[in-house]
Amino acid sequence: MPSVIEGYAYDIFISYRQKDNIVPDKDSNGWVSEFVSRLKKEIQTTIKEDISIYFDENSYDGILATHDVDESLKDKLKCLIFIPILSQTYCDPNSFAWKNEFLVFKKLCSEDILGMKVKLQNGNVSSRILPVCIHDLDGADRQTVEKEIGPIRSVDFIFRSPGVNRPLTPADRREDSPSKIIYKDQINKVANAVKEIVKATKDPGAVVNEQHTATLSSNTFKDKRIKIGVIACVALIVLVAVFYFATNKATTASTNKSIAVLPFADMTADHEFEYLGDGIAEEIINSLTSIRDLRIVGRTSSFQFKGEKLDLREIGRKLNVATILEGSIRQSGNKLRITAQLILVNDNSHIWSKQYNVEQTDFFKIQDNIAANIVETLSLTLSSFEQSRLIKKGTSEEAYMLYLKGLFQYKRENWQPASDIFQQVVTIDSLYAPAIAHLALSKAWIIIRNRDFTNILKTDQAIRLSEKATAIDPTLPEAYSARALIAWAIQHDYVKARTYFEKSLEVDPGSALIKNRYCYFLTWMGDFDKVTKLANEAMYIDPADYNSYNVLYLVSLYSNKLQEARRYLKELNNIFGINHASVSRDIELRFYEGDFKRINHLCDSLVNAGEKLTASDLSYNSMAYFALNKREVSDKLIQTLIRDENAKNHDTHYNTARAFAFRNQVDSCFSHLFKVDRMGMGLNPLKVDPAFNDIRSDSRYVQILNDRGFDRY
Repeated sequence: MPSVIEGYAYDIFISYRQKDNIVPDKDSNGWVSEFVSRLKKEIQTTIKEDISIYFDENSYDGILATHDVDESLKDKLKCLIFIPILSQTYCDPNSFAWKNEFLVFKKLCSEDILGMKVKLQNGNVSSRILPVCIHDLDGADRQTVEKEIGPIRSVDFIFRSPGVNRPLTPADRREDSPSKIIYKDQINKVANAVKEIVKATKDPGAVVNEQHTATLSSNTFKDKRIKIGVIACVALIVLVAVFYFATNKATTASTNKSIAVLPFADMTADHEFEYLGDGIAEEIINSLTSIRDLRIVGRTSSFQFKGEKLDLREIGRKLNVATILEGSIRQSGNKLRITAQLILVNDNSHIWSKQYNVEQTDFFKIQDNIAANIVETLSLTLSSFEQSRLIKKGTSEEAYMLYLKGLFQYKRENWQPASDIFQQVVTIDSLYAPAIAHLALSKAWIIIRNRDFTNILKTDQAIRLSEKATAIDPTLPEAYSARALIAWAIQHDYVKARTYFEKSLEVDPGSALIKNRYCYFLTWMGDFDKVTKLANEAMYIDPADYNSYNVLYLVSLYSNKLQEARRYLKELNNIFGINHASVSRDIELRFYEGDFKRINHLCDSLVNAGEKLTASDLSYNSMAYFALNKREVSDKLIQTLIRDENAKNHDTHYNTARAFAFRNQVDSCFSHLFKVDRMGMGLNPLKVDPAFNDIRSDSRYVQILNDRGFDRY
């Protein structure tokens, strides 16, 4: 099959080392063969045209030492896109793949009419070399590649965990990978990148002569960085920063009073101190967020670069900060060596650095010393309150190391292990407020996750712990955040929840996490103006945090500002990628846009991809078929929802009620609304969900709203 572009033999050339395609057993394919097979299928469902792929399953394609390699490969390498499978063996300057495929394509590519770079239809620029990484490359290999093509912008198929560096496989689960990537998403990214390049090469204006870097990214976190570099610099700086400047709430990176704190790299042999590297960075961030004269980037945005070998100037540019704090942990015998250095982004110079040699003691003093040196180096003036927040409240070294381990689990939403560890800390030091507050938070999240809302004993334990934490340390934001979460999600005391959210922001005005959590609460309460203000502030602090974009999408949808909702949904998809949740949001929005046939198509696509439709998907699909006068199909989907109800699927009562509300079957609607668990979170959107606009004056609706406590907000 020829290329879709006249004059080219193939659309895609797959280059690899045979060592990376070894068949593990007789019933399996080699990694590269499996990749190509799945990529072909994904391309068929992604691109309208028939895309040709050259893939040589035998290592040398019959080319012998006596053959003219240039002539044998000349036609095959005349392709639009070159995909090298970068591995621990590929980047060998003496290998066949490197010398006779990679370098030859680069030379041919630079000589043909399209050149090495093409301009995509969205205005970005992409390389025709599209690397796929299956191992983290060492420094020498990375340098070899970057010498030829500049900074590597790849799609990563790497399973990373402490001590592990291997190719990602279709069997690997998202929850097992610290980077949270899965094989099918990465295949989809490659197919979408191919689609964009093919579309661009059909455009006469696609040829680029300037030296640009490729726009393709390696995984979900790299997608965030690239898109933030493009979207955030345009959309966020124009929209969010303008908002901030107008209200005098922030400074810009043109001054030195902005910083990103990266997780400290665990350089120990067994990587057993990852929790310590994350914990030190997080505690420094928490110490600095209360300083109003300093813009400190939020945890999500800073931690997205964890384990990545990027130039700090590039990170600084993406995060729009003037300084970066980085550090490392090494071990020598019983001693740990902790190094911290503050870097000026514009010239990569060290403006402060220090090395601490400790026998796993004095970590409080180290964190306090680093934070104090940042304040001094950046010439910050602190209020007495800010100064008090800068110095951490002490505990024993044993308790603190356990606390950091608990924090490590908590941030990964492993609530039960986190709760167990925090309980150990409290047993050692019953007055250590941060551990008490996080124990309360962990217990609250366990109740919410398990829908154990009627367990009065567990709820009382969480309440008492949060109250104890605030009594010990009235300046601790996590303590107020715990009280707010319990009041909102478990007790449904919305007045109390608002009071504690406001208090947590008062003591920690720079926390994007608290702002975003408060935004969800305010969204369900219908306080859209305040949500918009806080979400934009949170987005400015932590532009890689999904939640800011999501609440702004929800507020736009519930306010019937559908064009704005579509814009935020597009930003969500551009930055965080396409998955089932994003398709479900698209289904929801298209219902209010009246695009009913597209809803049917999207639901069919999910089913064909092996995805189980959510209760929300089923509800909107049923309503779409009803709107298209396909009553029989709509009825079947409602029956599926009801079967899910009988199976005690917690979300289906609400979604079934929504479908009946659209049909104007009001009694059936309320029959299902009254079945929604009053103690759970299923009724959260009821006050603002436009699906129920026509029944808001019904006394039954008012009764449900008041029973839930919405009238007391």
